[in-house]
Amino acid sequence: MRGIRELGLISACVASTSASACLIPAAQTTIFFRNLPKEIDAPIAAEVTVIKLTDAPGRAYYGGKSSFAGLARVERLLKGTIDGSTIKLIGPSRSSCNQSFHVGAAGIVIGRIADDAGEVPAFEAIAESYKQRNLREGRRP
Repeated sequence: MRGIRELGLISACVASTSASACLIPAAQTTIFFRNLPKEIDAPIAAEVTVIKLTDAPGRAYYGGKSSFAGLARVERLLKGTIDGSTIKLIGPSRSSCNQSFHVGAAGIVIGRIADDAGEVPAFEAIAESYKQRNLREGRRP
């Protein structure tokens, strides 16, 4: 009887439409790049460090489907222009495969400043999957 209850619980969890998990590890995405890829065309690229987490934005970044946000200090501008030394870093659309970031996370971000940036420029970051990264860097996926 116990095995049947456990099987039922597992089945309910698997069948639940509200449960979400990235089923393929190589499909997990990150907004932090290790280097500046030539293959990705974006107006701005910068090395940043996340200094504060904020609530997911209430405005329609990425069509209202942004997943996470935080303030980031611009350590070095690699391409384009940013007004100021801090940006509001906006993660891409919601997906169970998007890896959020934490205070202290650092790396190269690539993307664009939103049209109505406000007091602190809102930076919409591009993400890449680990599979895409490995292929781009000549590694086995």
